[in-house]
Amino acid sequence: MSWVEIDAVEMPNSAYLDVKFEAISEAQIATVNSIKAVEDQMKSLNKNLSNLIKSVDSMQKQFSSAENNRTLEWAIQNAGCVDFNYHIAGGTVQKKSCELIQNILVRLRRGRGTYLPEQAFSRNRQGRWTADCKKEFEARVVSAIRDLLGKKPVITDKEGKRYIHMDSSCTNNEDKTKDETTNETAVEPRHE
Repeated sequence: MSWVEIDAVEMPNSAYLDVKFEAISEAQIATVNSIKAVEDQMKSLNKNLSNLIKSVDSMQKQFSSAENNRTLEWAIQNAGCVDFNYHIAGGTVQKKSCELIQNILVRLRRGRGTYLPEQAFSRNRQGRWTADCKKEFEARVVSAIRDLLGKKPVITDKEGKRYIHMDSSCTNNEDKTKDETTNETAVEPRHE
């Protein structure tokens, strides 16, 4: 066979292969484009899912904040339900705790804590004066707030004074600053 004869025989096969190659090439391009379209849709879905998760988190925080505010408002209005008497050293007047508890709750509503009155003390549950009268006062304050809020506050030493707040991860910068000498102590109420 001569080259001319081979070319005449191979020519139709070559044209067929060219058509077949073009069809396969177009199919591959279409497949690649489809894959890119699916990848773009997946990226869009992931972005939408991420935005949805952020929205749900934001709604949960708002709900939690609103619920916390409702609880604090109720506690402020009902502080008289857990009223007890206390004294300030050097004073002869017996004080009711209602106003003190309300002031503490208002500060907690603002995301802050507050200092307890210095040299405040109360009698034990049997009405006796004991060496632990200051601890008894703190225990009663903690117990009253826990009874009203359902959460136990913490009393810490801050700047040489007793400071009451909800926990050590307060959101207010005033409560976040603690030096190494801060001594956190949760005061346990006495049940007698």
